[in-house]
Amino acid sequence: MKKNLNKVPNIFIAKIQASNNNAFIAATTVEAKKSDIAAGLYHHIGVALSEDTEVVVNGDIYPLPENGRYSKRNQEGKFITRKDLPKIYKQFYYGERPIFGDYSKGTFSLIVTKLVYQKEFVPPEEVTISTEILNDYRSGDDHVYILKVMVNKVMDKNDNSFYSDLLFCLNILQENINKSDVFEAEAAQADYLRTLNIGWELLPLGNRDILDELLGGGGGRPLTDQQRGIIQERYNYLESLNPTQWIKGISGMRRYFGAKFADNIVVLENLDYGNAIYVMFDNWEELSTLSRTELLKKTNRDFERIKHTGNGWRTKLQMVIADRLNRN
Repeated sequence: MKKNLNKVPNIFIAKIQASNNNAFIAATTVEAKKSDIAAGLYHHIGVALSEDTEVVVNGDIYPLPENGRYSKRNQEGKFITRKDLPKIYKQFYYGERPIFGDYSKGTFSLIVTKLVYQKEFVPPEEVTISTEILNDYRSGDDHVYILKVMVNKVMDKNDNSFYSDLLFCLNILQENINKSDVFEAEAAQADYLRTLNIGWELLPLGNRDILDELLGGGGGRPLTDQQRGIIQERYNYLESLNPTQWIKGISGMRRYFGAKFADNIVVLENLDYGNAIYVMFDNWEELSTLSRTELLKKTNRDFERIKHTGNGWRTKLQMVIADRLNRN
């Protein structure tokens, strides 16, 4: 097990060891353009277009053996050379040979006995891949679907074979979609969506597209009237602080928005973070990809978290921005 533990990426080991749960799966998220789905790029994981051009997911799929050695082993098994065991004698047939080099005198079977290592057959794993559509959004003239792709094998971290099984499943994902990750078996949809890489788009002042998009739901879940009111009020307030640019996240959920006051001063609102606003500094692009729990556990506090309580949060926000601008 230790040999396989050393091959599992450290980021996954830390994730597992930090969890109080025992059951895990190998899974990841993929942002798939509808045009790529139509071109058949995701057919091997069961994602295609129906006759009426709707995206459909076709059940559990066996990884194709030609996709890689783990996918091949999954269906065909493999032989392991046991160099830890004593060698054994084995006969090898090399075909029919002429007697004294003259076929007119007849032939004989050439059989050679050699000492060889013993081999052990490992049966095929026969795991399948399943895909689920978590969300979708418009991106220019195309449509993007956020897919959860998982290997259908639940693994218990207390089992001796855990890291060996995990390494196998991670490689199955890597061979088939060039991405891999590990999640608690009962992880929620939001846990998967948070792993998406967040791209950022900076918009000039006076551009109301960001507000229109946020108030329209931004391609994510429909907003309540209360959420729309909060967004409008916070947008107006940030605008009053004279930022240099607007900023919005262009991840699948598009739930990030805020304002940039300098290259190392970004104020972000994230509806999934709850009742707080975050002022992020030098590493804001990296910090903004973390979940609230991960963010608050960081020892390097390169950010300020300000709760939206009463009117005092506005004063504190102005003080934090002014203090940081004075340091620049």
